[in-house]
Amino acid sequence: MPSLVYNFRLAKPLPLFNVWERLHWRAKARFKKALAWEVTIGVHPLPKHALQTCEIEVDRVSFGTEPDRDGLYGSVKGLLDTLTLPIGRKKTGLGIIAADDSACIKKLTINHLPCKRGYEHTKVRIYSV
Repeated sequence: MPSLVYNFRLAKPLPLFNVWERLHWRAKARFKKALAWEVTIGVHPLPKHALQTCEIEVDRVSFGTEPDRDGLYGSVKGLLDTLTLPIGRKKTGLGIIAADDSACIKKLTINHLPCKRGYEHTKVRIYSV
């Protein structure tokens, strides 16, 4: 049975896949750096050892119509890069999870929750398996 290890809130909803793909490479780097700081504040203190197997649940709370499935699942790419170990080009990795592949992440659930304008945010829960 999975146990909750990390539970934190991000101030804004994660950008959807189409928006993420159209960002300039430098804007992506700035976004990942800012996201790494926000996650660091949310999970402080950072772990000494990364989780080898986990389940991740993300609630993207935003206004407007519900995004398509591809856009919703593609929106967590920057977050997963931030959660993994800092290896190679992933310099903003925090080492919370060992990798962003299916061997480490056993279940990835992303939900869209509607809200009023001005109340957008993202909730992230990471469970140890």
